[in-house]
Amino acid sequence: MLAWDDGSRIDHAAAWPALSAVWRSRIVGGLYGGLPEPPTTLTSTLRSVSHVARLPGVPILEVFRIVCEGGDVRVPLVLHVLRPDVDHPVPVVLHGDGCWWPPAASTVQAALAAGVAVARFDRTDVADDPAAAPTAVADRRSGPLYDAHPGARFGAIAAWAWAYHRCVDLIERHPALDTSRVAVTGFSRGAKTTLLAGAMDDRIALTHDHASGAGGGALSRVVGAGGETLAEVVARFPAWFGPDAATIAHDPHAMPFDQHVLLALIAPRRLLMTYAADDAWSNPDGARRAAEAARAVYRLHGDERGLEFRLRPGGHEYTAADWSALLGAFSGG
Repeated sequence: MLAWDDGSRIDHAAAWPALSAVWRSRIVGGLYGGLPEPPTTLTSTLRSVSHVARLPGVPILEVFRIVCEGGDVRVPLVLHVLRPDVDHPVPVVLHGDGCWWPPAASTVQAALAAGVAVARFDRTDVADDPAAAPTAVADRRSGPLYDAHPGARFGAIAAWAWAYHRCVDLIERHPALDTSRVAVTGFSRGAKTTLLAGAMDDRIALTHDHASGAGGGALSRVVGAGGETLAEVVARFPAWFGPDAATIAHDPHAMPFDQHVLLALIAPRRLLMTYAADDAWSNPDGARRAAEAARAVYRLHGDERGLEFRLRPGGHEYTAADWSALLGAFSGG
């Protein structure tokens, strides 16, 4: 990971951006099918604003409509921002799993009490999830972003990461949000998405991977008992990945990269990985090993603590404890 193809190694942080560009091209292009191009124009409209009287502090809820121009059709997106009613910019946690059950009210209140805004959107607004419905076709790439770019190679994970970036575009324009302190979070397939979003956007200060597993934060070459392999997830949900993913996943030991490379691309920005001991399917041991390998790049930058791996009891769910770990890491500076 710290070596060029000729075997020469880098030994200082200033050399990492050039080498990381090579790794970005290989892993993002090879496994995820590349990223969609940024829009030529992005417009946002404040659709509604209100004070939420039932929550402590009476926070402000704003609903924005984002419209992305570029390609054959417009791509719309809706972002909800719940923020403390204060007179200074606040950090924001951006959560793209709006297609799933929302975080508990107590979790949202904890974020607001810590002075952190919670922004939430539905990543499937831009690209359909082929795993979301019994009638879905696993290899079908569909949704507004594919309509805008017919014949595109990018998979749904890349499309969803693109949606995170468009929300960050809006956050940059919002005077009440601290654009230097943006965190992204997601769960399972949503965490595969946040890792890619964080790896490809330097504006994201903290990336949270919760139980992303194969094709996310866990090594493909180290899979614990009961863990999902990269070949299995690509075979089940090929539309999540690029068209070359099946060939790449066929033999993990022959792959030109492993997932620790994706983690390292986030350096020197902060990365929090949270997994559950009983969630064998997400391969927590492979994720821990990936974190250990990626720390080499954080050490290169003199900040090994910038990458944190946590293991809790329990199974495959996004609990209040996982949110608490995120808020503690983020609000702690």
